[in-house]
Amino acid sequence: MKATYQPECCQFTARSFSRNRAQKHTCAAQEMDSDSEDAPLSPPKKTELARKAFKTKDPTVSQLVHNVKVTSEEHRKGLSDSFKSVVYGSLYGSSTSCAVLAAAAASGVSSSSGLVISLALHFGLAMSWGLFDYITNISDVGYARAEMRREIWEYENYPDGEKREMVDIYISKGLSKSDALELVDVLSRNSDIFIDTMMAEELGMLPPTNQPLLSYSLFTAAGFLCCGLLPMLPYIYDLAIGSQLSSLTLFGISFSLTVCNSFGLGALASRWSDFAWWRSAAVMTGHAVGTNALAFCLGWLVSGFVPL
Repeated sequence: MKATYQPECCQFTARSFSRNRAQKHTCAAQEMDSDSEDAPLSPPKKTELARKAFKTKDPTVSQLVHNVKVTSEEHRKGLSDSFKSVVYGSLYGSSTSCAVLAAAAASGVSSSSGLVISLALHFGLAMSWGLFDYITNISDVGYARAEMRREIWEYENYPDGEKREMVDIYISKGLSKSDALELVDVLSRNSDIFIDTMMAEELGMLPPTNQPLLSYSLFTAAGFLCCGLLPMLPYIYDLAIGSQLSSLTLFGISFSLTVCNSFGLGALASRWSDFAWWRSAAVMTGHAVGTNALAFCLGWLVSGFVPL
């Protein structure tokens, strides 16, 4: 028997959405009143709820999310990307610092010597990592801008040739020639949309945007720098109070802190992946454990051949 939808039982607001989703929606609205007084959602919130609906494979929730009003607020992508830079920089910073301490502990180097080496390497790598991130991003954006300038020049000088290329692309994807011609004709009525579409369809590239790439790189370096100091804290504290614990004991404490840090940051990193939080946390924790285990083994192995 075909289900009967009851729009009146599915009044949807930003505040009620989480509560209704937790109770598993049993009905869906076929359409939303355009003059509804319900509170609209911001684009970031709507995207977040749409992702949750996809993860739970709930078409009812998905329908409600698509029907709800959206505010005119701009998507705060810059803030999200900045936070992502901090998280990933922090992950690699803590793992790298702990790996240096692991090699030092396994090779029999004193804790103070291991701390000095780790500190010097850490600050150098933080600057290097941030610079590498900036150069990589600016290169990608520069290449995309150069390709866009080329596409604009080609379209301005020979639009028929560009349209023909788009028609061929759509035909190769399964459209009939008449449909491809009609689609390209509609797209070409707006040159900006046509160029953006050509970038995606012909080159497989998104149009370049004006993003604060330097800020992202600084956030990456800051995350690397701050969380990279975490594994060194036991060494610094031991040196400050003069307890003189063994290198292996101090490394054990540092390793525990690094694993906990990787687990927490890995759970946060699931925001930018298809992984569940626990799976992302497990992957990042495994990365930290594997990196430090390898560094420890190599430190122990090399120490047998190189006098320290």
